[in-house]
Amino acid sequence: MRDNGFVLAALIGWTTLFLVAGLWPFRFHWPSYWRLDFWPTPIDGLLNFLCFLPFGLLLSRVSFVKTPVVTACIYCLSLSSSVELAQVFLRGRTPSVSDLTLNTLGGVVGALVFLILRSNQPPTQGSQVKSTTAGTLRARDIQMLD
Repeated sequence: MRDNGFVLAALIGWTTLFLVAGLWPFRFHWPSYWRLDFWPTPIDGLLNFLCFLPFGLLLSRVSFVKTPVVTACIYCLSLSSSVELAQVFLRGRTPSVSDLTLNTLGGVVGALVFLILRSNQPPTQGSQVKSTTAGTLRARDIQMLD
């Protein structure tokens, strides 16, 4: 795809924004005790979920990603795990299992939304169309399946 450069730049920018927001205020220390939260406030849970939707959408948009849902799951789980681990060493921040779960779920749902939106688009002019029992597939979708 021609706009992979823009999508990759957006993905890097969103990742950077998330890292800054997740690790702010950057005052690392060794914790005197370990604390782990399990249940977020409703608004915190919603924000964690919504924050990772763009990751799933952007990762799915990159043409070299063959399995967007799996890629989004691995990427979001890795990024969220890194931030949650770093939060152990930040004053005023507490790692949370629910953050990890909702972040990963948000990325996976973002990838699924992209796949649904892409499957509902009509084939572009000049693209080859193949009819199957499951419906109509565009040529690039067929190449992904091969």
